[in-house]
Amino acid sequence: MRGMLRGRAPDDQREPGHPLGPRWARVIAGLAIAWGAVVFAAFHPGLMSIDAIVHYSQGLESAYSNQHPPLVTWLFGQSGRWLGTPAGILALQLASIGGGLALLGARAAARHGALAALVTGATLAAPGTYAIAAMLGKDALLAGALLLAAAALRAGRRRAALALSLVATLLRLNAIFAAVPLAAGALWGDLRRGRARAAAIVLAVVVLAGAEPAAERAAGTRDVWPLGQLLVYDLAGIYVRHPEALAASALARDVSAADLARLYTPDTGGLLLFPAPGAPGVSFHHLAERREALTAEWLRAVRAHPAAYAAHRLEVFRALLGARRGHAFYPFHARLDPNPWGLRLSPETLWFRALVGLRDAAADGVAFRGWFWVALSVAVTALAAARARRDPVPLCIAASGLAYALGYALISVSAEFRYLYWTALSGPAALLALLGSPSSAPPTGTGRRRSGSRDPGTTAPCADRPAGRAAKSAAG
Repeated sequence: MRGMLRGRAPDDQREPGHPLGPRWARVIAGLAIAWGAVVFAAFHPGLMSIDAIVHYSQGLESAYSNQHPPLVTWLFGQSGRWLGTPAGILALQLASIGGGLALLGARAAARHGALAALVTGATLAAPGTYAIAAMLGKDALLAGALLLAAAALRAGRRRAALALSLVATLLRLNAIFAAVPLAAGALWGDLRRGRARAAAIVLAVVVLAGAEPAAERAAGTRDVWPLGQLLVYDLAGIYVRHPEALAASALARDVSAADLARLYTPDTGGLLLFPAPGAPGVSFHHLAERREALTAEWLRAVRAHPAAYAAHRLEVFRALLGARRGHAFYPFHARLDPNPWGLRLSPETLWFRALVGLRDAAADGVAFRGWFWVALSVAVTALAAARARRDPVPLCIAASGLAYALGYALISVSAEFRYLYWTALSGPAALLALLGSPSSAPPTGTGRRRSGSRDPGTTAPCADRPAGRAAKSAAG
């Protein structure tokens, strides 16, 4: 780990690097520490939506539901018990996000010092980075775990990368989309035979998929059927396009066709699923009681109206990408919601006013537009794919962010930017991994030996080994 902080590669991958690499690595570490300190000072104890308040309340009471991952709720509870505040979650989020980027940046600094510092610093300073990092909850925790997994993978710490990928699946119900490419990258370099690799990757997928259900059973969570909100939202998307089909639906007892037309929006299913008391809607809190009927109806409706289902999903995903004119929908949570513990922000501080001013000014720009970050993810994935035969690590990181974003095409229930937070960070993370690649050519003048002048006893580069074996065979 100390070698990673100094921008050094493991011994079996070390190449001549940038002469100022260690100095740039220290600069990057300083940037990450300063960033974490400033964001913590500005937003302490953290921006909290209703989800975060539920996390904190359930964590303090050790009463878990599977609406949210129990590990996240448990972490909130531990922060409350030990510190008397959820600020421990803010510190954990900032440390993991800043630390993960710093480790990747320090590694890249060994070969591309100033450029690595520029990419790392720009990513940390971006309003989208600190705005979501200051929001307490699973999205920032997930991004931190995945960044650390990416840094471990880049450093050749495959077991650590696997372990952190497993932790990531316990932080968000759909994290498997992001975790599988990183786990596959860790296993790919460990096993030489194709069948062994395939078997190990399949086994890893099974383990990753089963981790969250196992954690829920171990924690004794109350089942509220979180999948139900997706199915109801999909049914609403179908019935607004085919209102004549609503009469035969189980939803007809909750809403009329006119209600559905008013409540349905591709921006969010919240209006439909969390209605005000006495207002029409399909309450999320009672969906578990209707699991079998709603599941069967969803299957029937999708088969009967596939075009309407596809149009609904496409429109919801387009909203998530922010691919439209006008204001961005819910780019970030801007406050600490009213709560029974008296927690509040300190808006009078200089750092709070400065960071909030920058964040709010950028709210409708590309910093909070999913399409920009998905486009960057596609571009970096293509660049990494072109070099994947020499170094697959950047491709695994980029593919993790892209797969995570594409998964929302089928499961998104809201257009909140935080859903794409890992995708937004994975692009710069993959770029840093590319800059830190062992196959990346070092800058001119760094002391590379001339061709043919190898120390006695050293191993030839991979490209030279077949020729070496042929020469030995001819001599023998």
